[in-house]
Amino acid sequence: MMRHLLVTSAVYLAVYCLAALPATTCAQAPGGAQTSAATAEKPGEVNLPGGGTATPAEDRDRDGFSDAEEALAGTDPKIPDSPAVFAWAEAVAKLRRIGAALERYSLAHKDAPRSMPPDLTTLVREGLLEAQMLTCHCDPYHGEQGGIPDSYDTQRIIKPESEEPETSFFYEFSSRPCTVLLPRHPGKGADWYTVKMRQLEMGSVVDGRRRQPYPKSLFPSVRCFWLDYPHYAKRVGYGTVPITVLNLAIDFRTVYASSDAWEVTAASAQAGALPVLRELGPGPLRAGAGESISFPLWAGGMDAGAGTFRLRSGTGRLDGAIYSFGPGPGAPNPLVLMVEYLRVGEAPVAREYTIPWTIADGL
Repeated sequence: MMRHLLVTSAVYLAVYCLAALPATTCAQAPGGAQTSAATAEKPGEVNLPGGGTATPAEDRDRDGFSDAEEALAGTDPKIPDSPAVFAWAEAVAKLRRIGAALERYSLAHKDAPRSMPPDLTTLVREGLLEAQMLTCHCDPYHGEQGGIPDSYDTQRIIKPESEEPETSFFYEFSSRPCTVLLPRHPGKGADWYTVKMRQLEMGSVVDGRRRQPYPKSLFPSVRCFWLDYPHYAKRVGYGTVPITVLNLAIDFRTVYASSDAWEVTAASAQAGALPVLRELGPGPLRAGAGESISFPLWAGGMDAGAGTFRLRSGTGRLDGAIYSFGPGPGAPNPLVLMVEYLRVGEAPVAREYTIPWTIADGL
């Protein structure tokens, strides 16, 4: 079951937009308080949403993301993007860059006992990757908490000592100690590389693929858990839309979305010939007063660039893979959406979602 809903408010827009801007710092402290350092506007600069400054040439659409950042993410620097849309595009782009670096490293070390680097920062030290590729705007701590937010209950399974500092991504083939006890675990003291190579080759009891290797295009090597931060910090309390995680597969090419339990997504992807659109859970979705509800759509096991989504019917807005809706007086409840997933040369795959929602205080 997947966990996390993006519920975007004006306060959190500032966190998402400004997390990686060099002219300002903005982060949410573990207790929920925010800290920020404002930068005085200089001649020729403009104020960005939520604070910070940039020249018009640096951020022509004034959405808080510089033209250079948008060029990297593949978004249009002349059209303003929401934080959720930019965060998705940026994470996909950076995972692809990490994949290219991992592939070059593996080719250079193909005759070594291990062809994978011990950590992601090795790629930076060896000149295969720029350091900025290891952090994302959706991580307001700029890598200080590692690849998994400290507030996520995933931390009960994946302990902090498994995480690499200075990166927003979780690397599944590191030389750090593995605290996850999977079937046929190689034993106490094994590192992530050893455990994951065993799982790749033998399968997992989660989806019944015992003694059958996973397809490399469905087995994660690097994961981004930050996309749904900060509202859905825990499994309960904010509705039933589960967390979305973006994954770079071990083939170093495929970037796909899944729940945190990627094995479940892999099982559904392999079970049928057609793509399976994500589950949303029974609801209700909850938002604070004045907030909008937002979450990504994805097809299990399909590369993020393999197809596009279309909102065939229903209320709200679909921007790329990100659906958003502003609840309020007169809005339909429940939401009834018909979404299509389109691939070139393939018949559309449609799914209807019925989503009850409620306005809740104190979120």
